[in-house]
Parts: sequence; C-alpha cells; structure tokens
Amino acid sequence: MVVWKRHGTEPAPSDIEWMIRCLMAAANERFGDEVTTVDRVMRQIPEHFHAHARDKNWLSRRWQDKPSKYSGVGGSRELLG
Repeated sequence: MVVWKRHGTEPAPSDIEWMIRCLMAAANERFGDEVTTVDRVMRQIPEHFHAHARDKNWLSRRWQDKPSKYSGVGGSRELLG
C-alpha cells in the first residue's frame, strides 16, 4: 500500500506516477510476478489518497488466511490469533 504524505485526495499526476512506481517496486520485491493490479479505490479512508497492489489471489486470501501483522518490505508476517 502507498499513501500520499500530504492530506487530500487529488495529488498531482507526477506524484501519483511516483507513488505507483514505488508501490510496484515494493510489491514486486514482496510478491514477485504475482502482482497484477493496482487498486486506487479509497474505501475506508476516503479523505486520504492511497493505493494497494493486488496479486491474483488477494481476495481469496483475504477471506481464508488468518490475519497477520506485516513488519514492512522484506520483513516477515506474524500470524495473529
């Protein structure tokens, strides 16, 4: 996930391009070739621009996997519960 540092929903196109490039670099490092889409829909935080990198199985994992706490790019996930 990438979040615009400044509050608001409409970053300049150049800022969006830079954030998406950084997001894809981090997603490719974390997931490899599994990243297929970028989701820019701001559902739960509509007043702050953010985007998610999604792999092809993200939705099924969302409902099937136990929740985890992610420590950052290259870090490990700790299963909760």
